[in-house]
Amino acid sequence: MGLILLVACAIINLCFAFGLVSEARKLGQRRIMFSPIAIWFMATILAGPLVVLAFWVIHFSNLNDSNQHRNSQASASPSVLDSLYDDGLLVYGNTLSNDRIEELLEQK
Repeated sequence: MGLILLVACAIINLCFAFGLVSEARKLGQRRIMFSPIAIWFMATILAGPLVVLAFWVIHFSNLNDSNQHRNSQASASPSVLDSLYDDGLLVYGNTLSNDRIEELLEQK
């Protein structure tokens, strides 16, 4: 019985770990906070759903100011915002109107 439970937990933790890596890759390496994706993966294998919960709170919840900023820019596509961040024209945590984003794009 104990072996079956151990195998079931291992499979569940692996599923959580691969799901976390999938979401982390969508975010991009430069937006992952505190550690590289590989560390998040290993931590998820060891601690399972608790690490996934921490990852979600840090990266997707409303507690993350940069997440609120990105969600408030609904009319700007993610690739446009990414290019502005890459060029240093936007900084995480700043809130800009769509008009200001268009001005920044014109400067490019």
